[in-house]
Amino acid sequence: VNEYKVTFNGTDLSDASITYGEKVTKPADPIKAGSIFRGWYADADFKTAFDFTKDITSDTVIYAKWTAVVVLAPTDPAVEEIAVDVVTDGSDAVVVQTPIQRRTEADGTVKDTVTFTREKAEAFVHASTDKAARIVIPDPNDKVAETNISVPKEAMHSLAGVDASLAIDTANVKISIPAPSMKDFNKELYFRIVPVKKEEEKIEIEDRAKQEESVREIAGLNTATIEVLGRPMTIETNMQNRPVTLTLPIEGALPKDEAERDVILLNLAIFIEHSDGTKEVIRGRIVEYKPGELGVTFEIQKFSTFTMVYLDGAEEYFAEKYTATHKPYISGFKDGTFRPSESVTRAQMASMLIRNLDLSYKGDGTPSYKDTKRSFAFKQIELAKEAGMIFGFKDGTFRPDQSVTRAQVAAIASRWVKSMCDKQNESALCDNTKKAKHFTDIKAEHWASDAIAHVSSIGIITGFGNGSFKPEQPITRAQAVVMLNRLFERGPLNGVAKSTFRDISADHWAFRDIEEAAVTHVYHLDENKAEQLVR
Repeated sequence: VNEYKVTFNGTDLSDASITYGEKVTKPADPIKAGSIFRGWYADADFKTAFDFTKDITSDTVIYAKWTAVVVLAPTDPAVEEIAVDVVTDGSDAVVVQTPIQRRTEADGTVKDTVTFTREKAEAFVHASTDKAARIVIPDPNDKVAETNISVPKEAMHSLAGVDASLAIDTANVKISIPAPSMKDFNKELYFRIVPVKKEEEKIEIEDRAKQEESVREIAGLNTATIEVLGRPMTIETNMQNRPVTLTLPIEGALPKDEAERDVILLNLAIFIEHSDGTKEVIRGRIVEYKPGELGVTFEIQKFSTFTMVYLDGAEEYFAEKYTATHKPYISGFKDGTFRPSESVTRAQMASMLIRNLDLSYKGDGTPSYKDTKRSFAFKQIELAKEAGMIFGFKDGTFRPDQSVTRAQVAAIASRWVKSMCDKQNESALCDNTKKAKHFTDIKAEHWASDAIAHVSSIGIITGFGNGSFKPEQPITRAQAVVMLNRLFERGPLNGVAKSTFRDISADHWAFRDIEEAAVTHVYHLDENKAEQLVR
């Protein structure tokens, strides 16, 4: 039987002898004085994370990645000052460093204080083309009991001015604030992060979970099987009612047996105890927390104590009660782009409308217009006409390849809403008590002025920052999906970690609407009726 040597490069770990076809067991994270362990890699350049699930078929070197910790001269014996990295999101490339004060209290409690100043924020903005800042706060010895992060108002303005997002990475939680949530936050931002480390406190949370009605609804009579997983996190902040994504590490709480791991991951839920006294249980998504280790991510808009729990029956409960599927009505291009600024043709608009209505053509192939017989969207054009949504011109043409204008889209949307509300008025779109917006370039005599007033009053289409509507401007693909999502009351899709398209960043103003419109997805609605990605 062949045996192969596995070497853990960059560590004091002994070599392992592995039989051909077997797997090497992932060791505990090593510790090196003055360094932070960043993960196991398959190459010396640290490009590819090592996959511990693959069989060993030859002598193998596994590389440990380290980052040096810079310790500054302390001014107080009880305070250790460390320069921590600010990197671009999705990369370990250090752009700037910012100081952290690590204070040891008289009772031995260790607390971190980080201030991301305006100077550091501006240095990041000027040095990086990736407008996504990530502050990495190390704790290799797991001794920090509390982390306090502040971002002064001026630093927030510097980041928001370039539509930058901000992430905070700790050993116990990752906090990701998208660019839209940063915008117009006109005060200092703070976070206070406290991991629940004491076993007795975890037991108290577990007991509260077992008594909570929303938990019992899921677990039924199986409350004895409820188990707290990982480390509960208490997070306080002054950023409320704005989407923020949290990711908690789960790897250390999982068994080695793959079948047992799968059962836990499928029945994993987040028990949330809000600071206002309310409680809820939500479903997160399994993601990579760091190379080779899993985490669970979810989006929230208010902060609380967050606890990962195993709930027997959670998989079936969430699948039956809270999830639904949305199919795409627009697609990208073969080169992996979405082309958000490209205009939409009238034929393409008809196609997108009908895909949302899920209608089928039953005609005999006779065209209603003299220029649509050979159009790829012939059937959709006919169906859109039958539905009373989009019509042709007086000369008998439809002009399928002509760009559809913002005024025409307003007319289409207005007709559809009025038709829907004549049949049922339960939709929020049927609220006719809201005031229409005034646009500087829409006169009363404009052919679509009433439609524009109607759809602007219910929020389907908005104007531009200068007060104009630009009625004759072709609608872009990004504008179209935002409008159609609002018209058909779907999305935007929250909780998407990575863009499907290479020309759409997570900071793009229409990112969540584009993902909603272009990707098949299973989702659930949270307590705020916001659409959250399940898978």
